Amino acid sequence: MKKIVLISLIIVGLLAALIIAALVKNTGDIKSEPIDLEKKPDAGYISGVTASGVQVDLELRSTDASGRLIQVHGIVPRTEAAPATYKPENIQIQGTKDGDKWQMVSRGPWGGLETIRVESGVTTELKVGPPLTVKTDVAAKDEGVSVGLSIFGQAGERYHPGVQKNGERQPAPELKIVDEAGKVLATGSFAYG
Repeated sequence: MKKIVLISLIIVGLLAALIIAALVKNTGDIKSEPIDLEKKPDAGYISGVTASGVQVDLELRSTDASGRLIQVHGIVPRTEAAPATYKPENIQIQGTKDGDKWQMVSRGPWGGLETIRVESGVTTELKVGPPLTVKTDVAAKDEGVSVGLSIFGQAGERYHPGVQKNGERQPAPELKIVDEAGKVLATGSFAYG
């Protein structure tokens, strides 16, 4: 019985990962191009990524003594930034589907975005967000099983698995375990944390 429950929970975790991946995949394909605009000699630039139906916004803080904060919006071709080394503080992916606004957030770890160097007169292109890779983490705990989702963007940045719809966190999914004849063997619900 425990093996059936464990296998079923693994399958449920994989299905949840596929649902999140389908949601992101259905929002559009990534298009990322360097921007070739007139450059100021005393400034550097950061260009974000754009995706059909998905907006990616970043907050970056310089690692020098100034600690300056800049915001990069995926809908803006490029953002002026003082030459420095930056590190993300927050990344948000937002999209609209069927009139509902969906959002995912990353607060690290940052993968390939750990160090972002902006140089004078150069545009630094960032590739973040979709396409996303979703992995499941399954571990036995006491009398239960923990099924976690790890969601990574194209730079290796990790997103929180809690998805928001219209500004509200979605409830944890429920589950039903059935045998091959369709008889319900167990029911339950997931819990965040």
